[in-house]
Amino acid sequence: MLALKSLLIEKGIIPAKMLDQFVEYYEKGVGPHLGAAVVAHAWVNAEFRQQLLHPPADAPFKTSLLLQDFFFKTINPDTGKPLLAKEFVLPGTAIGPEGNYVKILMNGVQESGPSAGKFVHNIVSCTVCSCYPQALLGIQPTWYRSQQYRSRVIKEPIGVIDEFMNDLAGSHADKRRQWQSYRDRIEEIQVWDSNSEVRFFVIPVRPAGWESLSEAELRKRVTRNSIIGSEILLS
Repeated sequence: MLALKSLLIEKGIIPAKMLDQFVEYYEKGVGPHLGAAVVAHAWVNAEFRQQLLHPPADAPFKTSLLLQDFFFKTINPDTGKPLLAKEFVLPGTAIGPEGNYVKILMNGVQESGPSAGKFVHNIVSCTVCSCYPQALLGIQPTWYRSQQYRSRVIKEPIGVIDEFMNDLAGSHADKRRQWQSYRDRIEEIQVWDSNSEVRFFVIPVRPAGWESLSEAELRKRVTRNSIIGSEILLS
């Protein structure tokens, strides 16, 4: 890897400073905290949510630019700095690796579209390899790249979700009841297959009892797996 880095710099293909910024970006910039911030803001800001879910027909991936603007302008109260610093975004990208072409989905009762009025659960996979919005969620978890997940989620998505939820709820009776209640409401499961042209991002259902939490508090409770759709959030 070091030899490749040296060769890229020597040939002038990539400036040394850009490579250093790329490493720093992965160390400090990307990660599930960015995706969680998007979800929390979408929960409390209906206009933002609608813009994410319904980008212009002639600019379907304007979503990434909207997210970039949100990250640059939103101050993280824990650090006092923007959620994403401009110097961490490499030239030619909107929000970073695999973040140029993002389609936002929403779990729960659909507000519009062919499934309007139905309670829909969305789950994301990549049957070809492991396409995934790293800029928003960090590096793919091992299970997401596994052949077992990629094949099973297409054939039996609810079975896959059941396994994740059994692990998450464990022996907690209340958590298991929450999952069963959510499961009973599902009228349709939509499996989205990421590829080189588009990555998918799910806004999960906000659990009952979280209405009084601040946006900053909500951010800390949103999980990567809930944004993939392999789990739901439990209170």
